[in-house]
This record gives sequence, C-alpha cells and structure tokens, in this order.
Amino acid sequence: MLQYNTRYTAPTQSSALGGLTPSARFFLTPFNVMKKLYRLLIFVCFLGVLSSGCGKGRFAGVVPAEGIVMYNGSPLSDAKVLFYPEVIREDNVMPVSITDQNGRFVLLTHGEARGAFPGSYKVVIIKHKIVGYQPHEETGEDMPVYGLATPDKYAQESTTDLVVTIPERGSRELNITLE
Repeated sequence: MLQYNTRYTAPTQSSALGGLTPSARFFLTPFNVMKKLYRLLIFVCFLGVLSSGCGKGRFAGVVPAEGIVMYNGSPLSDAKVLFYPEVIREDNVMPVSITDQNGRFVLLTHGEARGAFPGSYKVVIIKHKIVGYQPHEETGEDMPVYGLATPDKYAQESTTDLVVTIPERGSRELNITLE
C-alpha cells in the first residue's frame, strides 16, 4: 500500500530557492538545471542536423556545371543559358544561368543548388539587344524595341543544335561556341 507524506515542511529563509519543497529544491539545483540545459542544447543541435538534411533530397546528385559561352570569337555576356534535359526527370528540372561579362555561366538547379544533374541536355542561349525605337502608344515617348543578338536557331529548344553532356562528376569546362 502506498503511503503519502502529508507532513508540511516550512521553507527556511536561508535557502536561496525560497519556499520550495525539498524535492523542488533538488530538482532546481544549479547542477540539475545545467544538466537539463545541456540536454536541451544537444536535442536542439540534433534537430538542426536532421532538418539541415531534409531539403537536400531534391538536390542529391547535383554536380558542378559551369563553363563559358563564346560568340564570334568573343565571350557572350548577359545571355540567358537554359539546359533542357533530353530525359525528363520526375521533378522536371531545368538548370539555368546568366553569363557574366566574361561569358562565364554557373548553372543553378531549382534556383538554389549550384550545378545540374548529370546527363545530356539541349542548350538554349538567348541574348537580347536594342534593334530600334518606337513611340509609346499613350505617352509618345521613344521605347526600345528588342531583338535577338544571337542566331535565332539557339533561341528555342526545338531549333537548337547545341547538346551538352554533363558527366557524373560534373564539369567546370562546359564551353559552348555559337556559330
């Protein structure tokens, strides 16, 4: 049979923990508080490690994919580079990039992961330029008219003849030359 201690223990004024019962005082001793905080810290760190790996599932298998686009013997700057996979993946990924002033591009997958999945891709490269001006309908102000600065055949997946294969380990030398 269980027996309960019904005797009341009055708190002492000398106790730093005030009017707490003896069992509460034991529970809140500095050693026990630090021990509990330490366990909480380990648990939070464990959750952080678990959650940091959660988003990598869709990026698993992405390898480095970068290179240079050349046109008429010069680096092509400010061009959009789109890689259309020849084999469609479940997540329908299309790595993209924009070339810098040196024609260099670094593909991004899902807009976040640097690189692309290994495989064969049809490449579309688009760069616009101002080809003229025409007045705005309402204001009459001259507005730029844009056209392609690159050959038309590279502007669509159905017409491009550029094919690049990204190896299993990736590549930083996916150099593309437009004719």
